[in-house]
Amino acid sequence: MAENSEQIVNQDKTQVSALEQTYMKYFGSLDKIDSIYHKIKGPKEPVLKVVSKKDTDRDSEIENAIRCALLLNNDGFKNKEKQDLSYEQLLAIRSVLANLPKLQNVSLKKVVLYYFRRYESHTRASDNTDAVRKHSDELERIVAASAIANGLGITHDYCNLHEYDTLEKINTLIAQAKLDIKAEMETDVPSFYEIETICKSLLFAEEKSGILPSKTRQMLEKEFDPNKIIAGGDYVSKFEKNIEIKHAEIETLKQKAIWYDKMKEEIEAAKKEAEYWRKQMEAVTASANAMRASVFSIGVNRHKMLVAAIGKDAREK
Repeated sequence: MAENSEQIVNQDKTQVSALEQTYMKYFGSLDKIDSIYHKIKGPKEPVLKVVSKKDTDRDSEIENAIRCALLLNNDGFKNKEKQDLSYEQLLAIRSVLANLPKLQNVSLKKVVLYYFRRYESHTRASDNTDAVRKHSDELERIVAASAIANGLGITHDYCNLHEYDTLEKINTLIAQAKLDIKAEMETDVPSFYEIETICKSLLFAEEKSGILPSKTRQMLEKEFDPNKIIAGGDYVSKFEKNIEIKHAEIETLKQKAIWYDKMKEEIEAAKKEAEYWRKQMEAVTASANAMRASVFSIGVNRHKMLVAAIGKDAREK
């Protein structure tokens, strides 16, 4: 019995691994997903991997669902002729998102959710028919529900999913908005537009609920004032720290530049000194060579004089 249970567990792990590989095949991973995932009006959807039809496992239902959800043509690119959200595509997206709890890679989950949250049909100007608007709204609700169910909901998801008819729901939204603002303030250059959008979404949902007393609403308006948040307050400490780090890095670079300039001067001085001594050595070498030539010449002359003297003596005898 224990062996059967172990086999089932191993089989589940294999299935999860195969499933994750299928998602990685299309969505891959985005290195900076954590820095943009919280954004309500962040960059457009990430560029996905190109997977042509010939590289598809046609027996895989989930892979076929992914291709339908992404509107991929046979070459693996988004089909430009079929960009409007359809009922069939929404069903495929539901299937794709339904498997997220089975994935182990949190970053991969975020990429999938981020892609469909940023799906370009949301913002295309041509999406002005009632049917397309209805499908776009439905897609937002599908993504929001999946994100929250996977513990990865952001302010935008909570605002799209819930009618804020209880204090518990409003408190959940407030807590999430604080987390998203904190995440934005921890980026190198916090976006005022992003923080403003988070604040507006929260205050709109709170106003729509109509259950908070006026004093509480006023307190929320003061706390979620984007101008005050971006200028300072509880959320700014990390931002200030980043600025201090940047200043320290700049100062370090300045010191390196000064050291480099000094080294250049020392190198130039060393080159000049080396050139001076090289010329001195050449002069000494030339002088030594001249002396050797002179000594050799003197020796030869002496030898000639001696030979001449011997010859003279011989003739006189």
